[in-house]
Amino acid sequence: MSSSEEIPSTPTSLTNDSEKDLVVVPVKDEKYYFDYGDCTFLVEGVLFKVSRFPFCRDPDSVIGNMFADAKGDPSDPIPLPQSSAEDFRALCWAMFALPDEMCDVGVNPGSVPVRQYLRIVDIAHKYLLTHYERWAWKMARKVNNAVEGYLDTCAEDELEHMLDLGLRCQDSESAPELLGLVEAAWVARAKSGAVSSSRALTVAEERGRRKLQGEIYWNLRDKLVDGPVVASLETGLSSFGLTETQLNRLLWGHAMLSQCFRSLERKKSESVAAEPFMQQLLLPAQYFSPELILFLVAYLEGMLQEWDKQSGQNAADYFLGRLPAVDSVDNI
Repeated sequence: MSSSEEIPSTPTSLTNDSEKDLVVVPVKDEKYYFDYGDCTFLVEGVLFKVSRFPFCRDPDSVIGNMFADAKGDPSDPIPLPQSSAEDFRALCWAMFALPDEMCDVGVNPGSVPVRQYLRIVDIAHKYLLTHYERWAWKMARKVNNAVEGYLDTCAEDELEHMLDLGLRCQDSESAPELLGLVEAAWVARAKSGAVSSSRALTVAEERGRRKLQGEIYWNLRDKLVDGPVVASLETGLSSFGLTETQLNRLLWGHAMLSQCFRSLERKKSESVAAEPFMQQLLLPAQYFSPELILFLVAYLEGMLQEWDKQSGQNAADYFLGRLPAVDSVDNI
């Protein structure tokens, strides 16, 4: 396609009769294709022709470094294969919105869907556009509980995507608390049955999120002990919806904790000081005292060390899965 050819504004497909290959012709973005633009991007089959200046303002900008060989011609656009058109469109909005629109947003950040801010955080972090990344997160947090509300209702695929974004941002200055917000939302939704505990455990294991795994398993144990009767001769514990490995881990962990609590019962008969511990065991885990937590940790560590000796394998790896390699987490 030459620069003088008309670029279609709606998707167009061409078929090569000799090879029967389908060729998709890129389309102009309806809002961010400016005639005066001096650089062109191709994102998911959509052409964005904009000014390159905002992409160069951050000194470490990945996109800024792409301009060395780019001519700005629509016939030779810069491809961004790992990004979505919606994310790039959100970034263009942050860069090219008119002053009165941005003034309104500053006065009322909630006038923009929080998902749009999160899209900007995502793509800006990916391309090291630090100032836009920080701005978008600040705007998202200016609306009380907007991020939490979004995480409480979004689809499981989006929860997983937000967890990965939180992992990428956890050591940055832009959105360090996002990871904790995602994990808290996932635990609460899994506990209520709104989302699958099995998927939460799988994602947590793949990302090496031991704390998330532990909280999900603890809630499942509470359901096993205090919830409605879920086992039957016909279906066993299938109502938990866990994989065989996950169910085995839950039952092993339940057995170990039960032994730990029995040890506390013996201590109670030997010492009045153990009485408060027994009372706390009737409460949710977040209400356990530091003393009780230390006791449980010490007792379980002893059991796990004995497991290591007996089985010849790391107990944590057996019960929670092996931690992923560092580079595999970094590449999420």
